[in-house]
Amino acid sequence: MKGQILGVESGSGIILGEDGQRYRFTPLDWKDVQPPAAQDQVDFVALSGQATEIYRMQASPAPAWSVQGLGQGTAGGRLPSFATRPPFLLALLLLLAALFLPFIDNGSGDEKCCASLTGIYQVYSGIAAARTASDAVDRQFASLDFHRQIERQRARNNGGWSTIFFQVAPWLGYALWLIPLGAAAVMLREIKGDRSHTVEGVVGLGALATLLLIPATRSAFAAYDDGLLGFALRGAAETLGFGFGAFVVGACGAGLVFTALDAVRRPSQG
Repeated sequence: MKGQILGVESGSGIILGEDGQRYRFTPLDWKDVQPPAAQDQVDFVALSGQATEIYRMQASPAPAWSVQGLGQGTAGGRLPSFATRPPFLLALLLLLAALFLPFIDNGSGDEKCCASLTGIYQVYSGIAAARTASDAVDRQFASLDFHRQIERQRARNNGGWSTIFFQVAPWLGYALWLIPLGAAAVMLREIKGDRSHTVEGVVGLGALATLLLIPATRSAFAAYDDGLLGFALRGAAETLGFGFGAFVVGACGAGLVFTALDAVRRPSQG
């Protein structure tokens, strides 16, 4: 029987047969070398509502507005189909933004510095190391200056959650590497033709959640009232802000959430 693939997810999908009936299939039923795609014309054996022994007769046409469609008919100008799909493009941009674009910065001028999303762990680890060194000095002088020890403990108590924040911040910085790794996983699944809405959604939500780092870090810096380190952090809180990369990461995260919900469809699906 002849038919057309209506949709595919993780290698499984639905075929609309020439008899007007719909037939489901699994990866085991697909016999072509290339993975199935929506709008492919196929030949199959219908068996109790299931399509088996499926062979592609004609691949789905690329729309005229897509990059792939523009490249057809030119030698070496045709891109792989996955390269024009929204999840792949969003994941690629997210990967590059997380690794190379400035996610946080401290204003402008000659002393401006910034850090990518994957470089934030260096900022947090540096602050944790400074706290450790400061604590070591205080322990040495604690027995000589009891009043200073009391005042210092009071300042830490006033800092509240900021003390906890700096304890977990280094681990959080390393966890941010999961964002580009997740983006790479989305790209790999697109290349293999094994798309996962769940992976797209989780990576997208994770990217959006990283935008909370800036206000959380500023609040922790401003609340840390502890000696010279606290003075430096309070000054940093006044200049710390979103870098260009933060907006790119957030936009890509929102886009992946939309694709996971099929609010943005692949070009091959029309």
